[in-house]
Amino acid sequence: MEYIKLKVMKIKDDYLIGEVNNIGYKIFISNPYHFKKNEEVLIYIYEDIKETSHEYYGFRDKELRSLFLSLLKVRGVGVKLSLKILQKYSYESLIKILLLKDMESLKKIKGVSVKVAREIVETIKLVDNRLENIYQVLISLKIDKQLIDSCISQINVKQYSDEEIINMVLKKARQA
Repeated sequence: MEYIKLKVMKIKDDYLIGEVNNIGYKIFISNPYHFKKNEEVLIYIYEDIKETSHEYYGFRDKELRSLFLSLLKVRGVGVKLSLKILQKYSYESLIKILLLKDMESLKKIKGVSVKVAREIVETIKLVDNRLENIYQVLISLKIDKQLIDSCISQINVKQYSDEEIINMVLKKARQA
């Protein structure tokens, strides 16, 4: 299953109940409060099928599901921990953590040990090619990596084009 269109019937801290054709689906989700009760929504799905259970994990967009799937490839990270990581950090924040190899931020999540944090930053290398490309351009222009990190951490990257982000960082670099 790629996605499901459903009506949100109930919202809890880590899941929602959605209805399709009079069938209720329990879908674990990182931020169910992003949705509203009685709202018709499209949710991208990951199915976790085991011998004794069949659970659905839902995401508001493909990028978030892709990040979840990348986390599942990490040794020591299962569906519950992946969801917990996405509950703690937004997509943009987690991408920055991964690009900066910020193990300290990852270790703040219950269940993420030093070993698991290291596995995460070493396994998920090019999670967001767009940000990686922006970093490469700025570093090739001899912009200090700490300045790049500082600027990008203050920008909602989904709102701006690559060129706009690069220009913002360059402007900040000229002021420094």
